[in-house]
Amino acid sequence: KGTMVTTQKFSRPLYMGLGFLCVGLGLLGTVIPGMPTTIFLILAVSCFGKSDERMELWLLSHPQFGPTLRDWKEHRSIRKRTKIVSVSMVAMMIAISVWATQRPITQGILILVGTLVCLYILTRKTKAESVITSNPD
Repeated sequence: KGTMVTTQKFSRPLYMGLGFLCVGLGLLGTVIPGMPTTIFLILAVSCFGKSDERMELWLLSHPQFGPTLRDWKEHRSIRKRTKIVSVSMVAMMIAISVWATQRPITQGILILVGTLVCLYILTRKTKAESVITSNPD
């Protein structure tokens, strides 16, 4: 039992610090083209889930990011539109990076990493979009 208390004493602040770092990186991603936002916020939700319930709830209820984060947390799914935007952005940034570098090994690594990231995104469950229909009556 003493080991559990000691581990928790150190892990809670570590997870909280990582959570805030990921929120900061995610927010940077909203203003820096090509830098991811969602993955950092997903990591932040996970970290706050182990350290600070108030911050976890704040992210999950955020008007802009909350729906995507809840989809991931509850169903491990990504909306179709989010997949399209994510894969497009990864592909564009990898293409620009490959074009900008002259080193074949670096180009190969970039292409490999970009391909793996895209495959990961595309192989996650796709969240069904909610359809609002009007009643003709």
